[in-house]
Amino acid sequence: MISSTIIPKDLTPKSKHHNLDINTFISPTGIYGRKSVAMIKELYLGKVIYFLDLKVKEMAKDSKIKTEKIIKLLLDVYNLIGGKDSKKIIEGFFKNNTEANFRKRLKTDKDFSLFFPIKPFTTVEFTNIHKAADMIDVELDEYVYIPALKTFTKAKVPVGVMYMQVLEQTSQSYASIRSTGKYQSGTRQATKGKSNQGGQAIGQLDINALLTYDSPAILDELLTLRSDEHQSKQEVFNNIINTGSSDMPVHIKTGATENLLSTYMTSMGLITL
Repeated sequence: MISSTIIPKDLTPKSKHHNLDINTFISPTGIYGRKSVAMIKELYLGKVIYFLDLKVKEMAKDSKIKTEKIIKLLLDVYNLIGGKDSKKIIEGFFKNNTEANFRKRLKTDKDFSLFFPIKPFTTVEFTNIHKAADMIDVELDEYVYIPALKTFTKAKVPVGVMYMQVLEQTSQSYASIRSTGKYQSGTRQATKGKSNQGGQAIGQLDINALLTYDSPAILDELLTLRSDEHQSKQEVFNNIINTGSSDMPVHIKTGATENLLSTYMTSMGLITL
């Protein structure tokens, strides 16, 4: 899924090294904009545990590999990324399960899978995550092939496994669009809030909704002259006042919105600076 568009299976992007289907793209600008670097850690940790689960199950099928070696790998990884609490949980599990039963469950129980909870107000260092990935030969960052563009990303990007929640929202509850209003002196963006005579406030969810309803012309207008390109905006206003109508300016100068888009594309690995 890209934005709000469901794409055919043959157009699903894939990671190069591990051949993973990319089901959801996360806005890179949203990660540092919301100061949520933990999302990257969640991607990485999910990937480590996912491939650790696959690895130990493959090891369990090999009669030449001793169960002690499988258990040691599990303990080494969990101790590295989880610390004392994870160690207690795993040691408690093995106290209540024999090695033979554990190996049997790895080979036959389809519902038996590894997981990795993180306690509230705790974190896992990136250094430890990378060490754990090295233990099981997992690449955290990969090139991604995008069939629609018939090319790989120009740079490696974080690719992982995580859960996603979908919230139903009504854009009318927070969208604030007006023809007049103040602008912030620093960013030259429209001031938000009706009490401040606020102007247009269109967020990422609104953009996704417009993409879903196939409204590229509206987006083109919102992200250019109705955003922060004031010279072109004034040109349109003057045309409307003088002639009653206006076309989109032929030359729209670069504004902060276009710079943000460039940052977004660079972070996705689609272009390089």
